[in-house]
Amino acid sequence: MPFNLGLLSDAALTGLSDEEKNSLQKQATQQFLLGSLLSNDPSMGLRSAYSVPEQYLSGQKAISDLQNTQRQRQEVADFLKKYSPTEMQAGQRALGAEGKGPTLTAAQNQQNILNAPIDYQQALMDSLRLAGNPAQPQIRETLAAMQPKFQGDLRVDASGRIVGALPTQKEGIQTQFNLATGQYSSNPVQNYMLSQILTQKPEVSANTMLGVGPQGNIQQMAIPGAATALQTIEGGKALGMAQGQVEQVIGADGKTYYVPRSSLLTQPSNAGAAGTNVSGGVSGAVAKISPAQEAVNKTTAELYSKFANSSPNS
Repeated sequence: MPFNLGLLSDAALTGLSDEEKNSLQKQATQQFLLGSLLSNDPSMGLRSAYSVPEQYLSGQKAISDLQNTQRQRQEVADFLKKYSPTEMQAGQRALGAEGKGPTLTAAQNQQNILNAPIDYQQALMDSLRLAGNPAQPQIRETLAAMQPKFQGDLRVDASGRIVGALPTQKEGIQTQFNLATGQYSSNPVQNYMLSQILTQKPEVSANTMLGVGPQGNIQQMAIPGAATALQTIEGGKALGMAQGQVEQVIGADGKTYYVPRSSLLTQPSNAGAAGTNVSGGVSGAVAKISPAQEAVNKTTAELYSKFANSSPNS
């Protein structure tokens, strides 16, 4: 039975349990006796005995590192099994759900498991549990890069598969891609027309406004003074455009004269009567229409005559 000579100091055995200390003391004694006998030198036996704690701690560290590596590998394997299973793993999961041997339903379930889209948000959350695992940074970087991205109104994953869609709306029609049928479907937006009627501002004609009528309802009415103001504005505009322009007129004496066009615009109602003189114009002057206007008048008269003759009441 091994015995203990107490060759190892307490400092060399710091952090160990009493059982471990006792075991190492016995191993050190054995190493001392064997080393001394084999080398015929007690100093070689002591050197061999003193190396026992270091060898023990190195062995324990190696075991711990191996266990830690195995644990990390198992963590990654479990993570991949959940989010990216192999065909065998998917088949085992499908058989476990069936609770019996291979069936057509189990085979279909296996394909469903393999083709199911990855829940990247949940996968990123679960990857936080891999803290301290050397594979964690690469896994998180890959998950972030493979997250589905929107292309227009469609959400597409890294493999090009459509995994979601946003509805779009135009003129009261809502359109959205249906993942089940693989086609777009459209539906009218509820209460769209009523909303348009209630929110759209009523249109009003020129020079009118919305006001409250005698019955208390909102109605379109003329802006007070708009007609007079418009007449003044348009008259001033025509007068301004006529400044510097001359018009050929025939005077009362039968002669042709050139007078400012603006003076003709401001003639009173009796303009052109004998003995009148309008703003420097010729007394009794009457504007002579241009050949172009004469042709237009002639064509208009001919068209009206044709229309009147072809009318059923003519």
